[in-house]
Amino acid sequence: MEFARALAARVLTESPAADADRIDYAFRPCTARTPDADERQVLLRLLDKQRHAFAADEQGARTLSGGKCPPGASAGEFAAWTIVCRAMLNLDETITRE
Repeated sequence: MEFARALAARVLTESPAADADRIDYAFRPCTARTPDADERQVLLRLLDKQRHAFAADEQGARTLSGGKCPPGASAGEFAAWTIVCRAMLNLDETITRE
């Protein structure tokens, strides 16, 4: 979870503001490539789902964020990106390099 939080913080502070560009930015260090269109769509849907979930559970967002959000990011936004980054870090392609 700590690595996912760190990657999410980088995404929110260093990458372009568009969600698709942020997905590309986070995906590259995990897999050494950019996501294809289908992978990007799956991750964008996950992000949207997590944003809605954390909008309804602000306490859960604060808990997941560990109390440390990047400047300018809400706890819900940071938590949603943390979940998306965690999914990318747990891809078989990320874990098993061939």
